[in-house]
Amino acid sequence: MVRIARTVGERNPLHGTYDFLSNVIGYDLAGFFERNAGTLRAGVETVLAKLLEPT
Repeated sequence: MVRIARTVGERNPLHGTYDFLSNVIGYDLAGFFERNAGTLRAGVETVLAKLLEPT
C-alpha cells in the first residue's frame, strides 16, 4: 500500500489544481466558484432530481 500525504495550503503548484491555477496560470478558482455558485447549484439540483425521480 502506498500513502501519499500532502499538506493543505502548502501553495505548491505541483501538488494541487488550485495552487497550479493560482500560481502558474494566475486564475482565481475560488472566485470562479463564487461567481458561478447559483448556476452550479441549479445544475446539480437538476441532475439530482433526474437521478432520484421514479422510473
